[in-house]
Amino acid sequence: MTKTKISLGVIAVTVLTVATLFLLPLPQKITVRTERATRGSLMDTLLLEGVMGYGEERPFVSLQNGIIRRVYVHKGDKVKKGQLLFLMDMEAEEAAMAMVTAEINRLDGMEDALGGLLASRRMELKAQQETLKASIGAKQIRAEKDGVMSLVCCREGDMITQGTVLGSMHGEEAGISAYITMELAARLDAGTPAFVLDENGKRLGVARLEHVKAPKQEESTGVIVHQLWFSTEAKCVPGKRLTLEVIRSLWEDEVLVPLEAVSKKNEVWLVEEGKASPVKVSLERQSEGYVAVPAQLEGKPVILRPDESKLTPGGAVEVEMP
Repeated sequence: MTKTKISLGVIAVTVLTVATLFLLPLPQKITVRTERATRGSLMDTLLLEGVMGYGEERPFVSLQNGIIRRVYVHKGDKVKKGQLLFLMDMEAEEAAMAMVTAEINRLDGMEDALGGLLASRRMELKAQQETLKASIGAKQIRAEKDGVMSLVCCREGDMITQGTVLGSMHGEEAGISAYITMELAARLDAGTPAFVLDENGKRLGVARLEHVKAPKQEESTGVIVHQLWFSTEAKCVPGKRLTLEVIRSLWEDEVLVPLEAVSKKNEVWLVEEGKASPVKVSLERQSEGYVAVPAQLEGKPVILRPDESKLTPGGAVEVEMP
């Protein structure tokens, strides 16, 4: 009798439990939007303002007072290393050189007869000869390297003073110059590529960093900056302002998800068999709204804007249809 009562009690409790479970509301599914993790490439880029121009701009400056006797070049002329560009009047130096040379030759002929008596005078004349040679050389302005004349600003017959700019030349290769802070310059190496963009963001070609010039201080801001020089085959008018999209890092064939799929806790939430589960990720490699995630997430749906949903590990979710 006692056993029968116990059995009936157990059955009653079981029935009550089952009934309660049926009567309780089912857990509410959270509706989410998802995007599948796919393979692609990431670029860490830096935008710089640059100016199209030519490298190695070199001015030609008069080292002495005098008169310009000949100008052998015009703007746009290609010149070779050692080519004579400007010639200043040298009549006085040449006349003095002729006299000194004649005197040295005369003393050389007397040396056997007078021995060392004229040595002091001969040394003095030799010193004058070297000074005259230097003066004549300074009045012959020549190209130090191959290049193109970018400016000619004197004419034959002009009276000039020491320090006057006679003209300038530049290298034959076109390029883009840009300025950057010391901190950012330290992260760039020779050969770093960049896209050349016009004012509308259209890509005109590719440029590569050739060299970083010594730092200098900007007069207006006092900031220490470096000048970068990029070689490029992009066809632009010298002086045109451009944008450089410098590629600091490139990660190819990575599994990517949108940044909006990453929670504040640096997690992405997967949807598997109607349930949500979080996976920890790193934000170290990210660009243009995407972040690289572990390869095992390839092809899996990740929940967008997870912080806006009340997600729990293993919680039921329903994917919103597009």
